[in-house]
Amino acid sequence: VQCHTRVLEQRQDTILVVGGERVRVPSPLLPGQRVQVQFQGDDALYGFRSRILRTHHTPLTCWEMEKPKTIQRHQRRRYPRLALRLPVQFTHLY
Repeated sequence: VQCHTRVLEQRQDTILVVGGERVRVPSPLLPGQRVQVQFQGDDALYGFRSRILRTHHTPLTCWEMEKPKTIQRHQRRRYPRLALRLPVQFTHLY
């Protein structure tokens, strides 16, 4: 089950994430619950596992979770994409 959120604040040992007013949370995220976090970077998919520490309800519902010790990087291509500039010549074919 997925829930799209954004990072509101990074603290020393925790991350605070918030969903917008229209973000539906499929089931309540309760303290102690383990979650899998994934986010798209420019070059790969990143992710980590964490645990919900607290739920805050003012002004919007947000969740405080443990900051991960490591973040996994999942390269989705065999080779990373590189910026490249090459001269190109076109020939009109009849």
